[in-house]
Amino acid sequence: MPCRIYSLFMKTKSRKTIIIILIAVFISAAAGIAVVLIKLSDLDTRKEDIISALNQKLNRQVSYDSGDFSFSLGPTFTFRGITIKEKNSRETFATIERTTFRLAVLPLLWGKIVLTEVLLERPIGKLHRDHDGILNINDLLEDQKEPQTFEIERIIVQRGAVTFTDQRIIPSGLTINVDEIDLKTGFPARGKSIDLNISASIIQEEKMGTLSIAGEFGLSDRDEPLANSSVDARIVAADLSIEQYRPYYEKHIPFLKMKGFLNMDTRLKGNPYRFRSEGLVAVKNLNVQYPEVFRGALTPKDVIMDYTIQRSPSGIEMDTLKLTVDDVKISGSCAIKDIDKDDPLIVATASFPPIPMEKFGHFIPYGIMSRGLADFIETHIKGGTYELKESRLNGRISQIAHMGKNDNCDVLYVKVGVDKGWLTYGKQTPAFNGIKGELELQGKDIILRNMTGNFGESPITLEGRITDYCIETPVQYPFTMTMTAGPKEIAWLLGRAGDNHFAVTGKSALRMTGSGTLDNFALDGQWDLSEASYSYRDIFIKPASQANRLAVKANFKNDTVQLESFSCRLASLTVTGTGVYDMKGSRPASFSVQSSPFQIEDFSANLPRIKAYQPRGGIQVSLAGDGMPKSLADLRWRGNIKFTDISFKPAETAKTVSNLNGSVSLGKNRLDTSPLAGHLGSSLIRGRVTLTDFKNPSVTVTANSALLDIEDLGLKSPSGAIKLSDFAGNIVFKDNSLHIKRLSARVNKSIFNVTGALPDVKRPFFDIHVSSPYLDMDDVLLLSTINAPKKEKSASEELSLKASVQSDDGTIGRIPYSKLRTKLTYRQGSFDIPAFEMNAFEGSFSGKGRVDRIPGSITRYRAGFVINKMAAEQVFKYAGSETTLIAGAMTVKGDVTAEGTTISDLKKTAQGTATIMIGKGSLYKLSFLSKVFSILNTSQLLKFQLPDMVNDGMPYNAITGTFSLKDGILSTNDWFVNSDAMNMSIVGTTNIIREELDVIIGIQPFQTVDKVVSRIPVVGWILASDTKGLITLYFQAHGNRNNPTVDAIPVKFLDKGVLNIFKKLFKLPEKLITDTGEVIMGQ
Repeated sequence: MPCRIYSLFMKTKSRKTIIIILIAVFISAAAGIAVVLIKLSDLDTRKEDIISALNQKLNRQVSYDSGDFSFSLGPTFTFRGITIKEKNSRETFATIERTTFRLAVLPLLWGKIVLTEVLLERPIGKLHRDHDGILNINDLLEDQKEPQTFEIERIIVQRGAVTFTDQRIIPSGLTINVDEIDLKTGFPARGKSIDLNISASIIQEEKMGTLSIAGEFGLSDRDEPLANSSVDARIVAADLSIEQYRPYYEKHIPFLKMKGFLNMDTRLKGNPYRFRSEGLVAVKNLNVQYPEVFRGALTPKDVIMDYTIQRSPSGIEMDTLKLTVDDVKISGSCAIKDIDKDDPLIVATASFPPIPMEKFGHFIPYGIMSRGLADFIETHIKGGTYELKESRLNGRISQIAHMGKNDNCDVLYVKVGVDKGWLTYGKQTPAFNGIKGELELQGKDIILRNMTGNFGESPITLEGRITDYCIETPVQYPFTMTMTAGPKEIAWLLGRAGDNHFAVTGKSALRMTGSGTLDNFALDGQWDLSEASYSYRDIFIKPASQANRLAVKANFKNDTVQLESFSCRLASLTVTGTGVYDMKGSRPASFSVQSSPFQIEDFSANLPRIKAYQPRGGIQVSLAGDGMPKSLADLRWRGNIKFTDISFKPAETAKTVSNLNGSVSLGKNRLDTSPLAGHLGSSLIRGRVTLTDFKNPSVTVTANSALLDIEDLGLKSPSGAIKLSDFAGNIVFKDNSLHIKRLSARVNKSIFNVTGALPDVKRPFFDIHVSSPYLDMDDVLLLSTINAPKKEKSASEELSLKASVQSDDGTIGRIPYSKLRTKLTYRQGSFDIPAFEMNAFEGSFSGKGRVDRIPGSITRYRAGFVINKMAAEQVFKYAGSETTLIAGAMTVKGDVTAEGTTISDLKKTAQGTATIMIGKGSLYKLSFLSKVFSILNTSQLLKFQLPDMVNDGMPYNAITGTFSLKDGILSTNDWFVNSDAMNMSIVGTTNIIREELDVIIGIQPFQTVDKVVSRIPVVGWILASDTKGLITLYFQAHGNRNNPTVDAIPVKFLDKGVLNIFKKLFKLPEKLITDTGEVIMGQ
């Protein structure tokens, strides 16, 4: 026990001793520290030493304005107005408004300087990297050879600023200004972890950017690379300009231009070889220009990436990757394995929900596609909603970089869902729309699987591939498509889209398969149109119940369409063909078409226009064509069309053409029929047809018939049957006009040779010339009665005619003529004869006239004529006189108008005048003149015997006169006969309607008076002379012109006006007329 107490006492004593010793040591140290601090506190006296030490430590000139020491919260040294110059230069490297050092006291007990805090207020520094990449602080970053004599526990920077100029990246220097730097961190030392909290503002041209880092950094040990340092921090950045820092990354990206503002909030933990990071990275107003891949700039407003990434020494794994581009969200994952090797492996997946094409179309990477595929997508795919259902990338970089080699393309698989797809081939082609299905990128192929949609309004299904899209070999496009074609699509497929005259109803089934490249594509189509009906105008009608199938095999190669086979089946008709066509038109095209033999009557329902012609008979076609066509008419066609036992009705009123056999041959831009023979009704006709120049066609028809009945032509005449003998014609149709090269025929005795033209077949106006060696006007009138039966509701334009006629000989009625020449125009029912001339009765006739037929009204006639030196006796003879009335050369000039529809009407309305002169001849039995001479013979007034008017006639020298006609009255005031025996004059009228005359006849015989004047009651006056005496006698004839009453009348009963006329005609002296008594008595 005592031992224990002693032991305890000794221990207690030892403790006290130790404590006392420690207190003594502490007091001594404190006293020593106080002495040191007191000495250090006088900074101004030690300023030169401090500056010298700093200059030596930093290897730069350092200066400060003032410094002080305080014990507030521990020993504190404060320096103000610090300036640090550049190494070996007078330029300023950095300035600090104030620097505060807080000193730890206890470490001084062991002779160690520890700065618990270094506070830098408003430090402004300049960093510079020269062309060789050496920083202006490079010497400060090197490990110090001298041991560190002090420690720093914490560094604080308030409102710092740094200007960094980099001439390494840009020779002229890239400047980055960082301001408002706030920093709190421990002193960085190798092998030590420190906390770091820093924020700063980065001055940029467009807007201010900010950056903050908060976390822990551990620097590697001195014997390890600095890259082994670790970090566990949160990094937040806002509005950092991507464009401003382009020089640092442009060598590592292919983009021509990239702009935008980077925002990020991410957590990073680990070192460069093993780390984990997660967070958000966003770019606002991104603008990426990559013309080698994208057609235009990519300009999304917001790009946000939410990611989780983990790095190991051998790989990088991104388990979570969510990318949002505007409102398009893409999710996936990515792993890069074997990054420590030369050829890392990339494994990635991605998917996104349905996205309208208008939102992502500009992201399509056309530049990495084959040219054909890129052009196809860009030109033809115009819309749709696309969903990335599945995508996988599993390949090494060497494989991805060379997708076109070996089986490298197998590293990629993509499945895209399509809905409401829209594919176009131009405005004239119906669009593929409502497309739904899947597209798979599998290996070298793009597979179109379970595709449905519409072609225009017609449902379709499609299975196909785009093969070898990623390799250098040509891309293939095999497909199979079915379509239930509706009316609009049928019209387009038949080449009649937009044609209002083409009508379609019902549906049809179309199946097409194809394979090959865009430069060499094979197409096979089968089209069943049996259930559809279609028609074009009233030219062709295909009813729904009629079997109709088309089959095509074609190859499209180097802009050339090779039509390997074509087949069209319509009921019993089969048409087949082949062809070659250059789509650019730079090489000749060729086609061949053949048909099976068919009966035309089987297709009369399909051809409404020919149905009315009641065609029957067999036809077979075999044609071929070649050339440089702009249309089918430009081809050089050749071949043969055979027809057997053809019959048809050429017009409604015409008889049937029957027993027609022959062929049509094509060649050298022309068409020729074989010699044809057939019956038109009962008339046998032979002929042929020729067509030249398909581009500007000219059709020539030649025909002849020994005897052609006009009723077989559908023409009729009130006069009965008319037959044309020796009929022959040559007619040409060209440029919508009809040319009559030759048309000849004989009607009774008349021979017609016609040439001329119908300038426009739409306007029935003929311009013809008729020549004839013999023309009987009765035959012409007979032909003029020919007419076609009128069709109901016919609105065709009335025939017009312009003609010139020449006839060597002929008759007009019973009048023979020669050298007849005339011109006439017939239009709208009116005849205009501007010239007419002929020879007749040993003289000639010429004239002109017009006949106006007014529908629903009367017909008007107007004529002017000249008869020159015709034999009067022949004129009267052919005018119907049974005996010769007048003989002599007659000349007449006159004009006449009339209107009406009957002879009686014409007599009543006729008006006109005529001047007559008949040369030397004889007057024969005129009824009224014979009675006058009978009276004279009975009176025995004259010595000579009057002429025998019946047998010998009375010779005369001339007959002249002027006649006028009006209201059926023919009148004359100067009809005068001059003869050696007497002068005779007639004044008066003849009613041509009632055939009555009322005339006064004056006779002046050139003979000696034989009796006493008072014995003759008809004496007017006596003209005496030395040798003879002359008298003038007057008679009146009235009544029926064939048997008039004739009476002698005294002068005193003559009207004064009439008497004046006779005075003028006979040239009588005025005195004798007014005072006859004086003359008689010789006074």
